[in-house]
Order: sequence, then structure tokens, then C-alpha cells
Amino acid sequence: MPRNGSFRTALLGVLAVAAAVRFAHLAGTTFWIDEVFESSLIHAPAGGFWAALRLDAVHPPLDYLVGRGVARLGLPDPWGRSASVFWGVASIAALGALVRRRGGPRAALLTAALLAAAPFHVRYSQELRPYALGTFLTCLSLLLLDRALERPTAARGAALFASLLATAYALYLAGLSAAIGGAAMVATDAFSPDSGRRAAARRLARLSIPGAAALAILYAPWWPAVRVASERISRRSGPAVDFRRLRLMLAFFTVSPKQEGWAFGPKLLYLVAFAAAIALLAAGTAVALRRPALRFLPVWGFLGIGAVEALRALSPSFGAFRYALPSGIALAAIAAVAIDALLATSPPSGAAALAFTLGFQSWALADYYREGRYDWSRELAFLRARPENETIFTSAHNPQYCLAYYLCGPQWLTDGHRCGRPLVNLEGDTRPLDAMKGAGRPFSLVLDGMPASAAPRAWARGYPIFEFPEAEGTVVAIVSPREAR
Repeated sequence: MPRNGSFRTALLGVLAVAAAVRFAHLAGTTFWIDEVFESSLIHAPAGGFWAALRLDAVHPPLDYLVGRGVARLGLPDPWGRSASVFWGVASIAALGALVRRRGGPRAALLTAALLAAAPFHVRYSQELRPYALGTFLTCLSLLLLDRALERPTAARGAALFASLLATAYALYLAGLSAAIGGAAMVATDAFSPDSGRRAAARRLARLSIPGAAALAILYAPWWPAVRVASERISRRSGPAVDFRRLRLMLAFFTVSPKQEGWAFGPKLLYLVAFAAAIALLAAGTAVALRRPALRFLPVWGFLGIGAVEALRALSPSFGAFRYALPSGIALAAIAAVAIDALLATSPPSGAAALAFTLGFQSWALADYYREGRYDWSRELAFLRARPENETIFTSAHNPQYCLAYYLCGPQWLTDGHRCGRPLVNLEGDTRPLDAMKGAGRPFSLVLDGMPASAAPRAWARGYPIFEFPEAEGTVVAIVSPREAR
């Protein structure tokens, strides 16, 4: 087992690798639609910023406030993601420290190593979105909770309370994940053989209701936005249990760089890697359930993912896997616990499992770098080469926002849509296309895969089409009245 000094050195080494992996290619792509929206709000004037954020209400304000601070440094757009890199690396450090306290230094280092190369974690550490911050604050809250259970003091209790409040202000579902993981930890320690931990856990359990009430009061400034967000949630329900989706989600949080699962290399090798990941999760869960200090891990991970799936069954608005990120990070710790147990009983088997897992993750990570990220650069260059007075039509709002951000400026969304180029969103209506063609004027038509694009896509058949799959799957049709269909 590593001693304190060697453990810190090894952990710092893993964190350095994690930071290098996340800074790699950070500036190599443009923002995608969600990043464009966040950056647009970040660059808005103060009054417009708060009004737009409350109107949108999709996320709480903390990450946007951090982004406004980073923007004042004057960094180029892609480097505005640097804060997410920091939060991503910090979440590895926080989870590693937590696992060390409850599972030992080797399990902690294994957890950090698996996360350092995990494609899902790298991805959300490279996006200008609140998921990296929300995940870090979830891990930090659980680490601070463990410290409060070890030795309760007013300072440790205040730090825990502040972290939980920050978590709720960073990401709605991160607050839910922290509550699930924290409740599991307190419930376990309430029956600990350590009398001090047992007493602290039972006291925290008694304080949970007034503590939750205090958090709700301090969250009052944001409750109106929560109400707006809840009113916009689609109520169409899905299947209560979707086993194919669960398989894809487990793949996403273990060995795949994409939500859809296998996307590169020999499929048989991928299936072997996925089967190995499932075996590690099963073994790690069994080991964790036998060790009281680690029982919270499978509860936090699987129940947290299950809670998001329950929400998805009520509404497709919760369908993205990223909503499960603050709980999905626990799966790396569960797999690490299994490898740790293997190393203790059969070092060659444990070393082989670790090498295979890290090797396959690295391969998947290379695929993510190669083709897993969106990039509008090539399409922007194509459109900028067109005449400046030529109208650009978009079939839906997603491509319009992305193009406007770069062609018109980051404040286009909040300054009245002022732009030096004609940029029109059809939202499925083809009548402006007929009018433009009838006037004998050429134009560009940007089509994406949203449902509203079906009619414009059918309208554009027969015109020259230029494909830009890396630009969120869009294509550009060049329409000239002189060209026959």
C-alpha cells in the first residue's frame, strides 16, 4: 500500500496526465450549439444576462458566472473551456481522496487512473457547459461529508453546507446525485462500529430536514426559474425500463466515446471490452457491498443513474446521458474497487485487467479526438467564401445560433439579432425559399437533422449539396435560379 508521501506523488502524477489529456486538442474545434448558447449568455450585458438566464432556466447560474469571470481574461473562445478542464481534474482529485479515505490508497489511485482516460469524463471536461462543475461539486460534497462524519466540527459542517448549496446552484441533477450519495453514506455510517462515526451519522441524519429547509430558503432567488423550467418539460412518457438504453448508458460510462455505444475498431473487441467492464462493475459492486465504508458507491452510482432514468420515463427532456454524469462518475470507482481486489488476490490478473481497461479507454479516447467532437470551422469557411450579401437560410434554430455566433458575433442572441449578413431561420417554413427563388436571387440553405428540417430538405432536392458531418451533421445547399432541379 502506498504511504502518504508516495500516494500524493502518484496521485499528482495521475492528475498531471489527466490535465494533459484534457488540454490536448482543447482549442482544435469550435463551440457546438449548447456551448454557443452558454457563451452567448456569458458575453451578454449584465441585465440581459440575468433576464436570458432566468428565461431559459435550463441550468442554474453558477457555471455561467464562472464563465463570465473567465471571459474577462480575454481568452480566445476555445480556451474559455479551461475552467471545465480544471473542474474535471478537480473531480478526479476529490473522488480519489474520498475513495482513499474509505477504501484505501490503491483503490483511490486506480479510480483516478480510470477516470483520467475515461472518454466520457474527458468529453465533459472539454465543454463550456456546467456538467464538469456540477460533477466536481458533487464529489467535493461527498468528500466533505466524509470529513464531517469522521470528526464533526462547525467549520466542517459549514463547508459541507456551502458545497451542497453550490452544487444545487451549478446543476439541478448534481444536487440530486449528491443527496443520493450522501444519504447512502450517512445510512451506512449510522451503523458503523466506530462509535464516533456512528454518532456523527445519526446526528447528521437528524439535521438533514432542517438543513434541507435552510438550503431551500437560500435557493429562493432561483425558485422562479425552476418553476419556468418545470413548466417547459415535455410530459410525454417513455418506457419505464429501456434495457437497450441502459446498455448504451453503461457503455458510455465505461468504454465508449459516444452515447450510441460501439463506433470504432473491431466490434468483437469492443464487445469483449464492454463485457469486461460489466464484469468489473459486478465484481466491484459485490466487493463494495461487503465493505461497509464503500457501500455508498453502488447506491450513489446505480441509484443516481436510475433516478435520471425514472425522470426520462416521465419525460424525454431527460434523455441525454449527460444528466447522469454526477452519478456515472461513481462507476469508475466501482470498477477500481474490483481491480483493487484482484490485485490483492491475484496480482497478474489485476494487472492484466487494469492494462486492458486503460488500453481500450485510450483507444476510445483517440477515436473521440479524431471524430467525436463537433466543429463548424470548415462550414464557416465555406459560407464566408460566398458573397457577403447572399442570404443564408437555416432550416431550424440550432444551425442558425451556431452560424450567427461566429458570423455575427457572440452577442447576437441578446442584442436584437443584429448581423452584417442576412441570416434567416425558416423553422420548417419553405415559403421564403419560394419567394427568394422567384426573385431570382441565389442563396445558401443550411439543413440539419431536426424534425423541422424535413420540408426544407425535401425542397432542396436537386440543388448542389455540400456535406459537413462534423458541423453537427449539417449540409449546405447552394440554390441558384439559373440551375435546373
